[in-house]
Amino acid sequence: MSSSSFSRSFAFVCGVVALMAQTSRAADQLVNQSPDGQALVSSQFITSAPSVQTEAADDFTLQGVVERVVARGWNTGSCMSSVTGVHVRFYDAAGDAPGPLLQTFFVPAGDPDFVYEPCAETLDVTLPATFEATGKHFVSVQLETSAPDSWRWWTANTGNASGSSALQRDVAAGEPWTALSPAADLALEVWGIGPPPPPATTKLWSQLKFFLGDGVPTTTWPSPLKNVEAADDFDVFGSIERIFVGTTVCFPCPYPDVVGAWVRFYEWDAGNPGVLQHEQFISLPSSISSLGVDLILNEPFLATGRHFLSVQLVSTNTHGWTWVEADDPPQMSSVRFRDNLAGGEWGPYLVNGAPWNVDVSFDLWGKNFTPPPTPQGDPCGEWEALDTPIPAGSNHTILDDIAVIADDDVWAVGRQNVEVSPSQWVIRPLVMHWDGSAWSQVSTPVGTTLPFGGAWLEAIGVVAPDDLWVCGLRELVGPGGFVGYDVFIMNWDGSSWEVQDVFVNLPGIQTSNTIGIEIIAADDIWFLGNGASQGCNPALALHYDGSNFTIESTPCPPACGSGGLGGYALEAASAIASDDVWAVGGGTGFAHSICSYVIHWNGSSWSLVPSPEPGITRRLYDVAAIAPDDVWAVGEFFDSLGYHSYAIHWDGSSWTTETLVTGGRDLHVFAPDDIYAVGGGVMHWDGTEWTFVEDFGQGAGLKDGVSLQGVDAIDECRLYVAGREFSFEEIVPFTARQSGGGPWVAVGAGLAGAAGVPSLEGAGELEAGSLATLALNGAAASASTALVIGASELSATFKGGVLVPTPDVLIFGLATDAAGQLTLQAAWPAGLPGRTQVFFQEWIVDAAAVHGWSSSNGLRATTP
Repeated sequence: MSSSSFSRSFAFVCGVVALMAQTSRAADQLVNQSPDGQALVSSQFITSAPSVQTEAADDFTLQGVVERVVARGWNTGSCMSSVTGVHVRFYDAAGDAPGPLLQTFFVPAGDPDFVYEPCAETLDVTLPATFEATGKHFVSVQLETSAPDSWRWWTANTGNASGSSALQRDVAAGEPWTALSPAADLALEVWGIGPPPPPATTKLWSQLKFFLGDGVPTTTWPSPLKNVEAADDFDVFGSIERIFVGTTVCFPCPYPDVVGAWVRFYEWDAGNPGVLQHEQFISLPSSISSLGVDLILNEPFLATGRHFLSVQLVSTNTHGWTWVEADDPPQMSSVRFRDNLAGGEWGPYLVNGAPWNVDVSFDLWGKNFTPPPTPQGDPCGEWEALDTPIPAGSNHTILDDIAVIADDDVWAVGRQNVEVSPSQWVIRPLVMHWDGSAWSQVSTPVGTTLPFGGAWLEAIGVVAPDDLWVCGLRELVGPGGFVGYDVFIMNWDGSSWEVQDVFVNLPGIQTSNTIGIEIIAADDIWFLGNGASQGCNPALALHYDGSNFTIESTPCPPACGSGGLGGYALEAASAIASDDVWAVGGGTGFAHSICSYVIHWNGSSWSLVPSPEPGITRRLYDVAAIAPDDVWAVGEFFDSLGYHSYAIHWDGSSWTTETLVTGGRDLHVFAPDDIYAVGGGVMHWDGTEWTFVEDFGQGAGLKDGVSLQGVDAIDECRLYVAGREFSFEEIVPFTARQSGGGPWVAVGAGLAGAAGVPSLEGAGELEAGSLATLALNGAAASASTALVIGASELSATFKGGVLVPTPDVLIFGLATDAAGQLTLQAAWPAGLPGRTQVFFQEWIVDAAAVHGWSSSNGLRATTP
């Protein structure tokens, strides 16, 4: 590359870096002072021969970058037909008045950054450059006109200004600033990028229990008879600001007269408290409650992992209290115990001379500094989101399952809200098909004969391309004339859907549904869900033998529901053979998933298999039976810290449990050491551990945005997923695929120019020394181009389009031919490790494009 080419490349890279810095965060509303309908501030205008030039300014206080100012007011003249531009000025604050002028901008009328309607109330100005706010400042917005005209600010907070009251002056006469009377703010918005918000105070650790019962005495008196200190461990990375300790007292003893508490943090030393790291005394003006004591720390404690905590109440009387037992067995180390007064060694808490292995009850609150989980990368390469259309006339669309027959034959099913009359929305079935290049909606029966009845689909299974099964639930009039939900099953014969004549509900019972499908053969299919009966609501296991549907009874343990108030449901099943089928779900009490539920079919009956019960409530959503001694199930449990994904594994005799970052909704197995689990993102099992491999750009939270409900594949590294995504408060369908199955994959969209959107395609097997070809088509004719090559994907906004590769290498001096085409060939380099990825994109000089450049799609090349 020549020195001039290097200089151009260096400038190009610097420009990209600067652009990334500017676009790293979206503009936020930093100040909002809405009009209050009170007074109007004097006319604001500048004319060529003004009789008055009134400028008004108001203060704001922030640390950040101001990019846009919105002024609210009212035109009193000719609807602003004479406006020639707008001035925006920023002043330093000299007490409660504007001080020195810091920065001034002028945006002419007609500029897209100055938005107003002639008779509207709003002046919306995007600044030509940013203003760095470093505290308190004043801002003014003043129109310039070609003839006498009049525009007035609306006021905000009249009589009770936020900060300093707005001020005004005759800027032409150089008059001093005078405050409005009555005091008021201006109706003003300031937009830009503020400082990152401080971490929210959240619950960092929880093992809190409320009950009267066994506990560890831990009390100190001013003249103590004894001084009992108990400590228990926790694992937190963050700033601890508050502690709630679960306590109890002997009954009917009076509560101790508590005057304060000692709080101490110790190093964690092989399961015992080590060196004292921090202690403080907290005064408590009132007595201890029957549930516990809430301690706000005088100064936070920075926890960096495992530590021990002790809390000792200080009392003026001799009535003791106990620190309540929480978990048996303990989460980590058991509670430790010593006589603090004597300075004794730490040891176990003894009951009748024997160690008592329990935790004690407490919650920790503060700011969480735990680094967010970061995807480690999929061994099959990158994932790409597919363009998934929202069905016309619907909103709140969810895809609940997916089935893959071939790369050009993929099916997804779910639900959509459909407006059946003005303001009357109902849920209807949704089936979508992928033909290798685009998704399209496939028409289905409504599923219900009721005008406003609902119906939707939960699962899909494939016997053959012309033999698909889907299931869900529908609202209809059932036996006995009642209206309720019942099972909904359809079969696809390659050209149309046939609704199956299946009814499960009994008279007076109003809710049955089908949630999962397991296909063993064309004449051996299970439909799983929720049944209905007069007593315990059993899980539904509905079997199809090729001709008839038969309900096989499922066990109904009493623990999770009785008297018709609760019951069980199956979410999914997995078969090793016709006489070896596993099914999972949950037991419900009212609206809560209380118990996980695992049952096994031996060819003649279903039996209950007890399973782990993490958290307060839990439910299993999918199961993958690989062998009699190798069964996985995934689900979610809830505890006081929120929802968590988890996996359980059966080794033929017992279960083990693992908490996952995500992945509690669906499973796909390629081999015992190659398993995928999906939920808020994607997890992978390599035979030794679960690894978080993809989050679809959501970051750590995994609570909003993408939620995956189903996963299926053709073969290894060719997975497809379906679910939903939150987008601008709407729920929209989401699909994606694993793009590691081939050497060349298009990524990102191109930017249109004179001839439309250029396309870039690659060819070649990418073996060392083999010929690799890049073919550009659909570009402007005889146009200069630049080839951008990167070792990673950037996907940053650039010139109105998307710059896909990181600009590691730039090749200039290329040009398209008279047909707008360009072909480049080279030998693929040797020495690249397997699964190495290289990204390519062409940028074309094109006067018809938005900013003078069009671009191709990005192209990812992956070595075998």
